[in-house]
Amino acid sequence: MINNERKKHLIDCANKVISNSSIVSNDNTINASYNRHLAAFPVSVAMIGLIPTIRYYNNPDSESNVDKRKILEMIDAMYFEDTNPHSPNTQPDHISNLFRWVNPSSDVVINRINEYAIALKQVIRTYKLIKDE
Repeated sequence: MINNERKKHLIDCANKVISNSSIVSNDNTINASYNRHLAAFPVSVAMIGLIPTIRYYNNPDSESNVDKRKILEMIDAMYFEDTNPHSPNTQPDHISNLFRWVNPSSDVVINRINEYAIALKQVIRTYKLIKDE
């Protein structure tokens, strides 16, 4: 179970990551599909495993109107913020970095990634979500 201090830290990291991401439009809205994809991320990890989930989210999908790779970028940015809270925002290429630090057999890593996805999902829901047209 996550203690309250850890929860607050993760929400703070998620706020910073989302506000610096390209998923937030000029009018401070987010496509609702990002909320759905983030909600599905931990479920996918539980059902098919971490590496297949990363591969799925790293694949451009012509049927989706959002770039799921941005979710991986945000999860990696969460890792950077979580492990380097006082560093300037100079992390390397997110997706290639994510593959470097992920150990698919580590329950600690899987739990951490799920924490990041859940924190991001909670913060995204504080924005106005725009439904697909």
